[in-house]
Amino acid sequence: MELYYHQHILTDPTLPEAEAHHCINVMRHNTGDQVFITDGKGTLYEGSIQIQGKKKVQVADVQVLRKQEQKRKIHVGIVPVKSTERLEFMIEKLTELGVAEISFIASRRCERDRVNTDKLEMRAIAAVKQSHNLYVPKINPMIALNHYLRATTSDQLYVAALTGDNPQALSKQKLSDGSVTILIGPEGDFTDTEMEDIILSGYQPVSLGSHILRTETAAIYSAVVLGIIQ
Repeated sequence: MELYYHQHILTDPTLPEAEAHHCINVMRHNTGDQVFITDGKGTLYEGSIQIQGKKKVQVADVQVLRKQEQKRKIHVGIVPVKSTERLEFMIEKLTELGVAEISFIASRRCERDRVNTDKLEMRAIAAVKQSHNLYVPKINPMIALNHYLRATTSDQLYVAALTGDNPQALSKQKLSDGSVTILIGPEGDFTDTEMEDIILSGYQPVSLGSHILRTETAAIYSAVVLGIIQ
């Protein structure tokens, strides 16, 4: 199934320019062809296209086909890696896995002072269209760790720990439906002081296994585990 993205398809039937270009010039659609659209908020729509000029596509007879539920809203808070390629790869995979929200955190050992959230959102939209997961994750701009700890709330809070008193594996946790946050530090981990602040803020240290994972690998692994724990 070929999928297009438009946040407001019910109130504005005109596809965004990039989507219209793909529809007409790449996929070679004609007026009357059936198309499928998602709003990135869990709903799949069906309609028929009406081509108006070289760059404009309207969707007629829009109907809701189905709604996808997110029984557990997974929030990944992460100190971003320096490599843009690795960062974009992580966004793509977290989107495919159905992560609801991604926050970027500035910690003492962070190698970046900002992230291009617009570019990352475009990567997430492309991943939604490819994977047919109907949710585009909320991607938050960089925020200082102390502000993040004050602002973030979830039903369950975890932090990936490289050291400590034998933290229990993330895969051994018992989760209920609702919201869960996993916090992942930079390569080299959070400082001892930062980890103390994180734990005092209610985060439970957990292990991601016996191997030391790269930051983006840790995020992807955590999303997989949190998505399957019952």
